[in-house]
This record gives sequence, C-alpha cells and structure tokens, in this order.
Amino acid sequence: MKVFDSVKEKAGSVMGSASELNKVGVDVLEKTTQAAFESYSYYNSVGIKQLRALASINSGAALRTFIGESISLTGEIIKHAVEDTQKNIALGAEVRANLGGIFGSVVKPAAPKKAAAAKGAAASV
Repeated sequence: MKVFDSVKEKAGSVMGSASELNKVGVDVLEKTTQAAFESYSYYNSVGIKQLRALASINSGAALRTFIGESISLTGEIIKHAVEDTQKNIALGAEVRANLGGIFGSVVKPAAPKKAAAAKGAAASV
C-alpha cells in the first residue's frame, strides 16, 4: 500500500504542476501578445507618419527637413527597440522563475556538474 500511496501522491503533485504550467502558459501568452500589440502600434504609427511626411515633400527644403527629422527619429526607434528587448528579457526571466517554482517542487535538483566531473576524473585515475 505504501507504493500505491507514493505513486498516488506523485501523480497528484504532477497534475497540480500541469495545472500551474497551464496557468503560466496563458499568462505568458497574454503578456507576449500585449507587448506585441504595443510594439506593432508604435512601429505602425511611426511608419504611417513617415509615409505621410514623405508624400508631402514638394521641394528641396521639405526634403532636407524630412531627412533631418528621419535621422532624429532613428534614435527614437532604436530606443524603443531596446525597450522592447528589455521587456522580452524580463518576461523570459519571469517565465523561468515560474517554471523553476513549479518544477522545483516535483523534480529533484540535478547534481552539480562539478561534482559529477570530479567523480568521473577520479574514476579514470
């Protein structure tokens, strides 16, 4: 009976982890989608603004103004791209922490690689 109880306990733990994993998956999907929509909206707005400005060029002076504004806009776009990257990195770290919490309660941590390497080196001597 102890074996059956142990298996039953482990199965309950795994099912609970699967439920938690599903919740994390939905949360990640929601946050990723929201970030993608925000990025899309920003880049779409910039693109439309640039197209309108480009379409309104009717002289050399207007072209020079457009080029100058486009150069300064490049810095803003780069800044936004860095912010997008930082959001994605933070989301990845959050997912990793959540998964570690879920699987850490079910799976025993692996032995450190240094200990395994030292054991292998000692065996070959």
